[in-house]
Amino acid sequence: MKHLSLALFLGLAPLPALAELDLPYLKEATSKHGPLTIVDADLDGFPGHQLALNGTAVDGTQDAFVDIVQVIAKPGAADVDLVLLAVASGGNACPTLWQWVEVSASGATPNEAFGTCSEGLLDLRTEGASVVIDMASFDPAVQKVSYAYAGESVIETIVPFSDAGAVAAGAGDQVTRWVGRHPMMPFEDAGERLRFKAIMTEEQVFELAGRVTVASEAYEADGFVLGEGFDPNSGGDVAGLWGIRIADGAPFAIFRTTGEEPQIFGLSDVDQPGAIRLEDLPAVADTYLSGLEE
Repeated sequence: MKHLSLALFLGLAPLPALAELDLPYLKEATSKHGPLTIVDADLDGFPGHQLALNGTAVDGTQDAFVDIVQVIAKPGAADVDLVLLAVASGGNACPTLWQWVEVSASGATPNEAFGTCSEGLLDLRTEGASVVIDMASFDPAVQKVSYAYAGESVIETIVPFSDAGAVAAGAGDQVTRWVGRHPMMPFEDAGERLRFKAIMTEEQVFELAGRVTVASEAYEADGFVLGEGFDPNSGGDVAGLWGIRIADGAPFAIFRTTGEEPQIFGLSDVDQPGAIRLEDLPAVADTYLSGLEE
């Protein structure tokens, strides 16, 4: 079950992701206590699906789309299986959530659905008595979100990006490496975040990442590598452009918001090495600067 996102429908690049697990999406599987299947369900008059154990539907697992992703032994309880479900309502706003179901001799007990709405999992592992899942976040300031399940509830841990020990990215191939990649991807790199922190605050760096969520690939033009896009929740009214000059690694950024003056970062009035002046900007910047008072 991989549902097309709005970005893919528009022909734009999807959100960048760290390496995801290659997991199956199954309609049937086996457990220690009998066969597991996905069966039809009624969602207030609309067709849906749910998990069944030994042919008996498991209440609390109903949704428009339901798939069995993994069946594993519960840590510390060899006679109990944990079934991981991928559940989805069918909309683009939150493509997928996840749900644990405990299967024992007494039957199947579902837990509450959880997740960041990401369709992929970065890691699935056991830590002591817990099963831990890492997944990507749609918050550009968050590296990943971990969900630990030990049998009662799912505990969420947010892991922000850290720039500790990093150095700012440089010029040349440290700039052109982003050509053909999603414009959010540089902000997953500590060196690139430090590059842009030289011209804007950390909060503004992550705002810039959010402003290029829906985007085509980064590209090279006029001596710069450029990334542009818009916030998916804004209908195109909140947009951003970033650029890095290939020759010296100097960055600039522009925030464009409908009805407001654009915000420019990284420009200088002084002609000196490493400075980007207004006249040095690539041609695409004109689109973002329209309406700027002279």
